Amino acid sequence: MEEKALWQSKYRFPTAIGVPDCTFRVIEKPELRGDDEYVNRNGNTTLNVQVTCDAKGLFTIIDVSCPGAVYDARIWKNRETVSRTRNTVIIADDGYGIEP
Repeated sequence: MEEKALWQSKYRFPTAIGVPDCTFRVIEKPELRGDDEYVNRNGNTTLNVQVTCDAKGLFTIIDVSCPGAVYDARIWKNRETVSRTRNTVIIADDGYGIEP
C-alpha cells in the first residue's frame, strides 16, 4: 500500500494510513428543536468538523455534518467509508479510543 510506505519513509510509522481530528466552527444558533445539540463543551454554538489527513498533510476526508456536542469518536464511528484494511492503523488522540 503506497500510503503505508509514505508514512514509513517520512515518519517511521509503517502501518499508518491517516490522522483524524476535529475542530469547532462557530455558527449562528439554529432555530430547530434539539438545537442544544449544537452547544459544545465550551458553551458555544458550533459544528464539530472532522478532517482526516494523509502523510502529505492533505485532507482525505472532511465531515461537517455534526453538531458541536457530538464527540469526535462518534463522528468517526458513523463514517461508513473508513477502510478496514488489515495491518493498518489510524493515528488519533485519546478522544477516539482504541478499536480493532
